[in-house]
Amino acid sequence: MIGFRKKNKEKVITEKPAKKKKLGKNKQPQEPEYYRSISNDRTLNYRVYYMSRMEKILYTLLFMAGGMLVGYIVFDGMALDEFGNRTETTYAIDAICMLLCGFIAVKILIPVRTKQLLEKRKETLKLQFRDFLEDLSTSLGAGKNVDNAFRSAEEDLKNQYEEGAYIVNEVKTINAGLRNGATAEEMIEDFARRSGCPDI
Repeated sequence: MIGFRKKNKEKVITEKPAKKKKLGKNKQPQEPEYYRSISNDRTLNYRVYYMSRMEKILYTLLFMAGGMLVGYIVFDGMALDEFGNRTETTYAIDAICMLLCGFIAVKILIPVRTKQLLEKRKETLKLQFRDFLEDLSTSLGAGKNVDNAFRSAEEDLKNQYEEGAYIVNEVKTINAGLRNGATAEEMIEDFARRSGCPDI
């Protein structure tokens, strides 16, 4: 009897921390999409991707239509009468199955697409960062000091990429930080932390 009580006590002790852990996970706030840099510029957090309202609407409609089409193909023609004709029940079941497949498709595919967009953005950033390193090393090799090398890299990147490209914005932020008294190491460390890319 005593041994039985001890076992029960042990069981309770091991179950309680697991419950607390689950609650803690659910209560964690979402990671922000933007941070403030040392120079007080709004900088992008590349570790997360949140779809814009327009993206959500477009992908929801697209995946819903695709799911409903699959539902129609798979479940079409259920509950036919003895002559093989459609009944009201057939139409009702078709509609329910199509809607269910549509909702399931949206629920499954929206997170998958979000992850794809995040990975694509990281890959784009990584490629742009390599070009930045090449420009920076060329400037430093030509005998420019660090501040001038970063300014020169910004000008070169503006010629390579369109306005608003990830790396152009980042180098602008780094240069703003350097003008405000931050060190290059601090600015690049901040960029590396937000990038979520081990290479950077």
